[in-house]
Amino acid sequence: MSPLCEDSARCENLDVEYPTLFRRYLSTLVDGLLLIAAIIAISGLLGNREGLTGLRIALFLFLLVGYEPLLTAYACTGGQYLLGIRVRRADAPAHLLNLLAAYVRYLVKLPLGLVSFITISFTRRQRALHDFAARSIMVFNPARKGSATATRVPAA
Repeated sequence: MSPLCEDSARCENLDVEYPTLFRRYLSTLVDGLLLIAAIIAISGLLGNREGLTGLRIALFLFLLVGYEPLLTAYACTGGQYLLGIRVRRADAPAHLLNLLAAYVRYLVKLPLGLVSFITISFTRRQRALHDFAARSIMVFNPARKGSATATRVPAA
């Protein structure tokens, strides 16, 4: 059985590296700053025009509820991209999370905040509480080694 996986039948033999707590925190900080910048940009573009309040609220909610889960499920967030880390399935590190797992991860991470990161230093694969809830792991971007696993691989 691979030391990266709990279930050898469902895991691949991959050379996986896990990002540190600092790198993961920095990625989250970058994403927070990107969200703030997007909210400021939307406010500036839409201004205080009458009749656009609903659109402004819808865009803000979409950013807050959709940014991280959608990008995590289909590619990576801006912070993950800049820091060279990716979220993958814990049982198959070459595969992206499905959308439901990405939302579970986000909905656990959101209320816990930094508390969720406490377990990273104490687990073999550097997993946070929200990673356990979603059955995910954070890994360094496989593309940096020229790996084919950087593209979306259909789940088995």
